[in-house]
Amino acid sequence: MTHPSTYRKIQLTKLAVKEMSGSGAPEEMLRAAKIDADAIAEAARSLVKQTVEV
Repeated sequence: MTHPSTYRKIQLTKLAVKEMSGSGAPEEMLRAAKIDADAIAEAARSLVKQTVEV
């Protein structure tokens, strides 16, 4: 059994479509919903930054 002192706090970020926008190209729809590659990369950078600051 793992000793409780070795547990790490896990930070999660939810990336999800919160509302539907109008119509557009798939890339535009992903960007509008903030679930495109750039948004995912930014969320990952933010999590890493938070982890380093703790």
